[in-house]
Amino acid sequence: MQSLYLSLFLLLTYVHDIQVAHFKIHEENNRILVEFVLEREDVLSTFQANNIPFTDKKFKDYLHSNFSVSINSIHQEIAYGDILVKNKHIHLNGYLPAFDENIHVLEIANTCLLNIEDHSNIIEIKLHDQQRDFLMNSDRTSIRITY
Repeated sequence: MQSLYLSLFLLLTYVHDIQVAHFKIHEENNRILVEFVLEREDVLSTFQANNIPFTDKKFKDYLHSNFSVSINSIHQEIAYGDILVKNKHIHLNGYLPAFDENIHVLEIANTCLLNIEDHSNIIEIKLHDQQRDFLMNSDRTSIRITY
């Protein structure tokens, strides 16, 4: 009987579609890289709900309006690379400008796709030989990390 409950739990968990996007921030070649991975269907439904055609420029504008990074209280402009649609996901890399100072405070604001009920954004940060993960949602749209 216990294995039946476990099987039902696993089946229900597998069938339930979790609304989540991933944002990974790490150093690469002496630069800070932001990797964006969002569900294609979620992005398209957000654009359709706002009557916005999906184009590369509109998507980058959307990220610019809904995702920001500050280092030591200085807002960072993200330079976006090419968009890649692979399977059911939209992938995009963004690069922060070269930063000569040590990072003491990292601040992230993220409201991407929060128009979708129960949507969450997972932030993975690998900086200063530390890895930290954060869950952001409509109740938590900004984080501040001190090093």
